[in-house]
Amino acid sequence: MLLNLSKHPGVFIPDTKPFNPDNAQGEVHFFDRHWSRGLGWYSTLFTPGKGRLCGEKTPEYMFVPDAARRLAETLGEAKLIVVLRDPTRRLLSQMVMRQRRGRVLSVDQALATAEYAGRGRYAALLEENVYAQIDPARVLVIISDDHEAEIDRTEVEMDQLHGVPVKDASGLVASQMRRVHEFLGLPHVDIDYAYHNVTHYDLPATPDEIRRIYDYYRPENERLYSLLGRRIEAWEHADREAQAAVAHDQE
Repeated sequence: MLLNLSKHPGVFIPDTKPFNPDNAQGEVHFFDRHWSRGLGWYSTLFTPGKGRLCGEKTPEYMFVPDAARRLAETLGEAKLIVVLRDPTRRLLSQMVMRQRRGRVLSVDQALATAEYAGRGRYAALLEENVYAQIDPARVLVIISDDHEAEIDRTEVEMDQLHGVPVKDASGLVASQMRRVHEFLGLPHVDIDYAYHNVTHYDLPATPDEIRRIYDYYRPENERLYSLLGRRIEAWEHADREAQAAVAHDQE
C-alpha cells in the first residue's frame, strides 16, 4: 500500500532511514515510540512534501491504544488507512519473522500470546483502539489480499519470493487504489501498480495446526464481517482449503 500510494505525484511519504536506519519497512512510530520527540519533530519529517498530501505508515498504531488517542488529539483532521490481511497468514508470517530473529514459538504458544494472536483480532482492535478515538468516517479499511486468487502472477524462483511485486495485470490493485485516492480526495492516476506477495515461506506449522489457527480466528472474523458490512471471500476460501487439507491428510 505504501509503495503504491507513494507513486501518486500528489503524495509525499518521508524517508525514515535518517532517524531509524534499522527499520527497513519505512515506519515512523511517532505516536507510539517517538512521542517524546514532540509534534515539532514529527512535522519536520513532512517539510519536503509541502504542497502535497503527506502521510506515513506505522502498523503499530492500531495495536497501541494511546497511539490513536494521540493522533486524534493532535491531528484530528487526519485520515487513517487500515490495511488488513488474513489473520491466520499474518500470524504465521509473524512466527517466521521471529524465528529468523531467534525466537521460536509453537502454534499453541503463539495463540496464547497477545503479542501474536491478539494482533489478528481485527474487529476488537478497530472497535477498542481505533473507532473509540477516531471518527469511522475518517478511517478506510483495505483488505490487502481481498482478490489475491484472481491476481496474475509472474514466474519467479521460489527462493526470491520475499515480498515480490507481482504485475497487476487484472487491474484489481488499481481498482483498490482508486478507492484509496477517492477516500483521500486525490485524483486517480493510472500508474503501474503492483501487488506485493509476502505469503511464500516455509510454514512453521502442520496442516492441522493451520486449521486450528483458522478455527481460532473464525469467530473474530465474523465480528469483522459484521463491522465492515461484508464478507471476505479470500479468507473464507483459505479457511475451507485448510479444513480440506486436514481431511485429505487424514485419509
